[in-house]
Amino acid sequence: MLRERFALGDVWVLVADDDGVVVGVAQGAPAREDGGTGPVLPGRCHLSMVFVAPDRWGEGIGSVLVDAAVALAAGLGYDTVQLYTHEDNDRAQRLYAGKGFLRDGDVRADAWGDPVGRWARRLADPPL
Repeated sequence: MLRERFALGDVWVLVADDDGVVVGVAQGAPAREDGGTGPVLPGRCHLSMVFVAPDRWGEGIGSVLVDAAVALAAGLGYDTVQLYTHEDNDRAQRLYAGKGFLRDGDVRADAWGDPVGRWARRLADPPL
């Protein structure tokens, strides 16, 4: 799945590297209707696969990745960035809320049936 996603021309990936060791990653692409399978939603970027190596949590790597992703999305002409995170992932929710993302009310089940909620940030709005 990752190879297919990364091979698309409109997908970008940011990598946090510490002396040749990948310690974090984030991926962005145009947001799409129908849970990501439909037509592109103009002006809307979907941020996904934001990961930081667990032994590096708390070092600000996720914050740097999200800031870089938002800046890249803005530079690519997007006006909104959206993402989904698990409803019980307090750590991620604190990160996204601190970067100006707000819940927009869309909650669905992920591939394993766990609830994930959508968060979004208009790029014209500064972080809270």
